[in-house]
Amino acid sequence: MLGVVVVVVKPLIAYASPSVETLEGRDVKLMCVVLLGNPTPVITWYKMGERLTNRDDVASGNNGNGGHLSLNDVTTADEGEYTCVASNAGGNATQTTQLDVHGMHCQSHHLAGLLLENVLRLLGTLCRTLSNAAHTVYLLSDVI
Repeated sequence: MLGVVVVVVKPLIAYASPSVETLEGRDVKLMCVVLLGNPTPVITWYKMGERLTNRDDVASGNNGNGGHLSLNDVTTADEGEYTCVASNAGGNATQTTQLDVHGMHCQSHHLAGLLLENVLRLLGTLCRTLSNAAHTVYLLSDVI
């Protein structure tokens, strides 16, 4: 009679970025990619040590190589440390990601910075053009 040998392999999670930054109102998907594990690991998500359950703005899913956590329409209240735990008979593996959510005031500062950067770039182009062509008159509309 032949016996069946079952090899139990502790889960191994792929490296992921230790932090994610986003703006308020965006959707975020945190990944938990399991490289190894037999039997197939079960994925559980925690926020600041508290187990997460599916609700309207949070959903988790598992597939053959891990899982994901989807956070919809994030706010600063969603900030924190999220941990993925992959478990099977061989043991557990964890991966933690820090989520930072920037409020809308940061977005307006960012846009103002981009506007200023573009104005300065335009002025630099204008100055170089005028200094390279001392004897030629350029209209501002030709430079823009």
